[in-house]
Order: sequence, then structure tokens, then C-alpha cells
Amino acid sequence: MKITKKITSIVLALLLAVSALAGLAITVNAADPTGTFTLDITKYDVKGDGSNYDVVTGTDSTLTGTTADAPSGKTPLAGVKFTMAKVADWNAAAPSLEDAAAIYLDEATPKIESAATDVNGHTTIQTTDPGIYCVVETTSPAAVTLRQAFLVSLPMTSADGQSLLNTVYVYPKNLTTLAGAKLTKTMNQAAYDNTNVKVAPVFKLYAGTDATGTLIATYTLATSTVPATAVKNTTDEKYTTVTVGVKDGVMAVDGLPTNDNDGATANYCWVEASGITLTDDTVLPVNSTPIPFQVVNNANSTIVTNASADNFGTFTYGNGTAAAHAATLDNSTTPTILKTVDKATAGMGETVTWTISPSVPADINTYKTYKVTDNVPSTLDIDSATVKLDGTEYTGVTPSIGNGYVTVDFAGKFAELKGKVLTIEIATHINERAVPNTDIENTASLEFKNSFDVTGTPSATAKTVTGGFSIIKKADSETGTAMADVEFLLQTADGKNVKVTPVAGGGVQPLAAYPTAGYYAADVSATDVTDEDATVKTNSDGKIFVKGLAQGTTYQLVEIKTNTGYQLLTDAKTVNITPTTYAEAGDYTIVNVKQPDLPLTGGMGTIIFTIVGVALIGGAAFLFIRSRKSKKEEA
Repeated sequence: MKITKKITSIVLALLLAVSALAGLAITVNAADPTGTFTLDITKYDVKGDGSNYDVVTGTDSTLTGTTADAPSGKTPLAGVKFTMAKVADWNAAAPSLEDAAAIYLDEATPKIESAATDVNGHTTIQTTDPGIYCVVETTSPAAVTLRQAFLVSLPMTSADGQSLLNTVYVYPKNLTTLAGAKLTKTMNQAAYDNTNVKVAPVFKLYAGTDATGTLIATYTLATSTVPATAVKNTTDEKYTTVTVGVKDGVMAVDGLPTNDNDGATANYCWVEASGITLTDDTVLPVNSTPIPFQVVNNANSTIVTNASADNFGTFTYGNGTAAAHAATLDNSTTPTILKTVDKATAGMGETVTWTISPSVPADINTYKTYKVTDNVPSTLDIDSATVKLDGTEYTGVTPSIGNGYVTVDFAGKFAELKGKVLTIEIATHINERAVPNTDIENTASLEFKNSFDVTGTPSATAKTVTGGFSIIKKADSETGTAMADVEFLLQTADGKNVKVTPVAGGGVQPLAAYPTAGYYAADVSATDVTDEDATVKTNSDGKIFVKGLAQGTTYQLVEIKTNTGYQLLTDAKTVNITPTTYAEAGDYTIVNVKQPDLPLTGGMGTIIFTIVGVALIGGAAFLFIRSRKSKKEEA
């Protein structure tokens, strides 16, 4: 019995010992590793050849995390930074890349950033916290497509499964896609002819949408004696791949990055910095408007090879939309036209002057047609037209005025315009056809034909506007009955009469429902206007409409006649002309109140006073007699 108990005790002790050892082994294996863990990154660049328009992506389960994974024959990529964040514990299962990205993007998730890769494409990130990390490429040079994020275990189990690698080596790669562009220069819609050029134009290529961007290259076109040149101007590392060339009137660039650091499409522009002087000393105007373009990296792009056609040797324009790579800039002697007006708003009778300013081309003396036509709307009456050169009246041509048009034809006078500033001034005034608060637009056009038979009709428009106001006259209160035939004087704010005229044919268009209440200010600048000429009268609806007054001005109405039994107003009513006054319902309500009734002379009113007086006298006599009688009785 004792022996059995001893055996049982020994077996239990052995089991407990084995269990303890097993528990100790489990505890040791489950413990997180300690120390410093390093992610060693060497970044490589892969040039695009047009066959791959996407990033270099994917993973490889055969990679060991050691230097044995280093590729050969690749170009190191400098200037790349990486950021990593812990997305799972070291001994946990790795999350999906999508779940890891969500954890990485959480602002509360701590992140570690590397230094930029050096000239050898090398950088490192270190941590003392073991785990599964999401690594994201956060910056890279222009033209480099950012690689997708990847996961890595720090430390990482060796390929043979027998040890832990405290330093893990990775060799991510990026695809760099470069592209080209060209600009073709023409003159007067014809090919650039260097034999006809005395001073060649200069063009600049910028990164960005205008000349505030980085200057990439400067191009100077050829003359008959000086060959063309193309000089790479920038030292910006983004554009180290750029090559430039120029032949006759065609400029070229190759090796342009297709996207910026953030992956956005790259913008570029050509700018003409100086113009052309022809051999006859004609100076063509500079077309300084930037010509923007993009080099687009997408799977639908077509590679455009222009090397053989343009004789630029190895230049190829590819990896982008074909249309974005070629542009044409013409330096035609195409004139322009501008138009201004001296009054943005005006009253009837005021002179409104329109100034037309056509540009005079440097080679105007060779033109075949140069004619200005102003289409004056029916709401304006034409008073005069004057042609000026350099600000002085020019009598070499006589403007033709008629049927709402002013025409100035410079045929035979082109040489006299050369080198001059040309303006045409047309004086008008607004007439009764004008509708308040509706723009009065006046358009001028220039018809031209130059020596190259290039034609055009550029135009320009300016506008003015007139205003007005309306009132409604009411009896007793603002909700009372409308009062017809009430008369007012229309005056300026300082009390001067304004001449008004009923609208011909009745009505103030478009308010035709009020045919007897419409007036227009015939001449707001007239002086010594009689009361009769300044009088306006309410219609059967108690309304008055007056138009032809400039917006932003102030006038007053002085009541001179009202309906029988109502008080005549002693104070003038102020009216302000705004872009919204002249409403059909009436902008201002003016109220008249009844005057008090008076008794009729010699009528019932007098009889009443007489009766009251007699009664008072009789009463007084009665009281006097009674008083004397009382005194006698007392005596």
C-alpha cells in the first residue's frame, strides 16, 4: 500500500514538472523580441518605355528580406521618403493591405518617417517596438509614380525559419514616365520663314501654367544669318532628364516628367518672350499669352513619334495624349478692338460718349481692308463721330452716319495710320425708346484683310443704362383709394425743374397698362424749365411713371394740385433712382388727407351763434332783475 502511494506521488510529481517545463517553453516562445529593428530601404527607378503606364506593383513570396534580394542593373532613386506605422502586434496575423491602410490613415496612429534616400537610393527607418508595419512612400521626385504601400514584419523570420532578422532589407522600385512636347511657330498663318526675319523671336518653356513657374528652357528661332538655338536653363533636379532642340520654326523638348510629387498631372506652358522683326522692319506683335499643356500618363495614351518627321534625331514625344504635345503659335499682324463708354448710367439729354480703340498693326501700310463699323442701338440717337490719331482730330477720313450705323473706312489712308494710336469717339444721347434698368449695348467691329489675305472681324461691346421711378397716389392712407389727376413738379434734389414729355403714343413701355401716366425726362440738363414743362399727373389708377433718369441720382416731387377736399402737400417727396425702381406697383406711395369742413357764411352756423347769444343775454337780465327784487324784500 505504501509502495503504491509512493509510485503515485512520483508520477504526479513528474507530470507537474513536465507541465511546468511546457508552460515555461510556451512563455518563452510567446515573448516579444527586444532590441532595435531596422528597415533598410534601397530605392530604384525604372524608366518607362511606353509599354507600362501603371506603377510597378505586386509582392514576391520568395524574397528573403536580406541583401540577396538586391536587383542588378537598376538605377538608384534619390529624394524618396517613407513613413511607417505599426498596424498589428508582432505575433499576430498580418491584416489586409486595406485594413492596414485604414489604421495608417488614423491620425491617432503613431508614425515614423525616414530621411530621403541618398544618391545611392538608400535610407533606413528604425524602431524598438516589434510588430507588423505598413510602409508608405510619401514623397518622390517629379515624374516618379508613387509605389503602393507594403507590409513588413520587424523583426522578420529568416527564410529557413530558424532565426529572426533584426534588419530587413527591401528594394522597392518606381516607374518613371517621361514625355515630350513641341511648339510650331507660324507667321500670318504661314510657316515660319527665317529668310524674311531680321530679328528672331524668343520663346521660353516653363513648368506651371504661366511664367511664374520654373524656367526649363529658352528657344531663339533662326534668321537668314543666325541659326536657331535651344538652351536648357534650369538646374532644378526634377528636370535633369530634359533635352531640348529647335529647327526652323519648331521647338522641341523631351524627358518632361509626367506628374508632380503628389502624383498630379504635370502642367507646362510656352511663353513668347519677344516678337519678330521682318526684313522690311515691320514688327509683328508679341503673342505673350501662355500656351499651357500637360503631359499625361495614362493607359489610353498614344505614343507619338515625331523624330523622323521633324528631324530632331532621338526626340520622341510619347507616354501622353498626342494632342497635348503639339501646339501652334501664330504671330499674325491681327488687329484687335476695344470699346469703352464714359457714363455707366445716364439720363436723357446727357451726352454719352463711346470710344472705339482699334489696334494699328505695324504693317498696316500693306493692308487691303481696314474698316470700323459701330452698330448703334435704336435707344441711342447719334450726335457726332470724331476720328483721332494720337489724341488729335484726324480729318483724312469722314465718318459715315446713318440708319443707326457709324462707319469709318480707312481705305487709301493706311500709311497715315502707321505708328499711330487710333480712336473713334461717337457722341450719343439716350432717347425715349430706352427701357429703364435694361442695358443699352453698343457694339463696334473691325473688318480687316492684311497682305497675307488673313481676314477677321473682331468686335467689342460697351454698355450704359438709364433708370426711372414710379409713384402711386392714395387718399387718406397708404391703403386708401387711388387719386387721379394729382399734379406734381419733377425737380432736381436742389429744386430745379426737370423737363418731362409724355411718352409718344401713350404708355411707358413695357408698362403699357398705364397709357396716360408715362413720361420721360426730355432733357435732365436743361435750365429755366417752366412749371408747365415739369408737370406730371397721376392717371386713373393714381400712378405716375417717369423714365430717363440716371441710376444713383435723387429727385423730388412737389405737389401743385390735388383733388377737391384734400390738403395740398407742403413738403416735397424725395425719390431715389435705383436699379430696381420703376416698378409697376409703384415705388413710392404718396398720401393726401382730407381738409376740415368749415361753416357756411350766413347760413345755419350764424343762426346757431345768434340763438346762443340771445339766450345768454336773456339769462343775464333775468338774474339781474331777480337779484334787485331779493334786496328790496330784505329791506
